[in-house]
Amino acid sequence: MSVIQELGATLNGVSAGLPLSELRLAADRVQAATGLLGYVLHTSGRSIGLAQLAAATTNLEQAFATLTRAQETLAEYQRAIGLGVAGAAPVAALPARPEEQDRPKPKVEPKQAPALDDWWETRVDVVTGLDDPVDKKEDEKPPPAGELLRRVATLVRKEEPKPLRVQLWKAGPAIGLRLTALCAPLIQELSGELLGRKPGPADVPELRKHLDKLTVKALPGLPPQLPDILLGRACHAEPTHGSHGVPEHPVDSATGSAVLVGALLATLRRPPESLSLPETEEK
Repeated sequence: MSVIQELGATLNGVSAGLPLSELRLAADRVQAATGLLGYVLHTSGRSIGLAQLAAATTNLEQAFATLTRAQETLAEYQRAIGLGVAGAAPVAALPARPEEQDRPKPKVEPKQAPALDDWWETRVDVVTGLDDPVDKKEDEKPPPAGELLRRVATLVRKEEPKPLRVQLWKAGPAIGLRLTALCAPLIQELSGELLGRKPGPADVPELRKHLDKLTVKALPGLPPQLPDILLGRACHAEPTHGSHGVPEHPVDSATGSAVLVGALLATLRRPPESLSLPETEEK
């Protein structure tokens, strides 16, 4: 074997040894854990651990992208020195190491990933009252929570429930559950702007008169008491959590909060782009 062939075999070994599949699996599991942790912690009103998990997911995604680029660079280098096959796709089409070419390859059965996010999608169907098939690509990533909120607000204003459901459905729990915390201060701020003063407990019925048409149009399956609960928190009303015998569902709170923000913006004739969001959500 020539020196250049030995170099090619070494590069192949390095490329094949990059832990891409492990990183992909870790990122998927951390994102699923983010959604499940949010579901568990929601009733306590706390978000401890969610920000750290979200940051971990971002770091894993960045590491995955970096290693993928490294693998592509190794493939490009091999083609440049005459070892690669011209036009072959990097990563997947890297030639096997010579000593492994004649070895029988074990048959790997594809593993079905557990459907950890189904509870989110199922509940979105319930609150929107729609169940048409959604075309979601495996590699499709949802937007950040801030951008998702702006899209929801736009669709609420336009009274377009079908694309609204698609946006919420595709968001998944890891992104969607962030809407509850993101929207809480916005509901209070926008309610005060609509009333022309700081909102109080007695203002909840008045706010509902302005917002019910759009919220019911967007989320016809939302429990009727939920707007009172969400607006009541913004108006510093007495807690009503669980007063109807059934604890609020985290998907109801997340989607309901986002739709209320959209309805408030529409009533105020303010564009979604005017929302002031935390920097971490705008990125």
